[in-house]
Amino acid sequence: IHNYNRITLFTTHGCQINPYLFVGAGMGATYWDDETWSYPIYADVRTEIHNAFRRNFSPYLEVKTGYSVGDANGFYFSPSVGFHFYFGHTNMGLSVAIGYSMQYADDDFMDYDYYDNNYWSGGKQNYDGLNFSVSFDF
Repeated sequence: IHNYNRITLFTTHGCQINPYLFVGAGMGATYWDDETWSYPIYADVRTEIHNAFRRNFSPYLEVKTGYSVGDANGFYFSPSVGFHFYFGHTNMGLSVAIGYSMQYADDDFMDYDYYDNNYWSGGKQNYDGLNFSVSFDF
């Protein structure tokens, strides 16, 4: 999984506790360039800043924390900052965010080192990077 790009599809379901706080849970499916799959299961907390701007535009801070299963098992953490763009005076809209994702995972690979004439395998690794997301909210 080292230095590979990834694409992730998330679904999050929860409740808007008040105009400033969303709490939910979700699951994702991540496909890595090396044909590896992982499935993060997470809690999601998001705080929004409605009163600072118009009702149809809302900045937010979000944190997803959980555990990933699949080819890369381990702790999952993803903070992000973004903006909701609402359609008129409804709760439907688009969100755009930039963030960081980190997955501390078992790397169960086995490779052959031709220089040392020896096999070696992975262990616990930290896979992290910047992410960009676009989502539909309703």
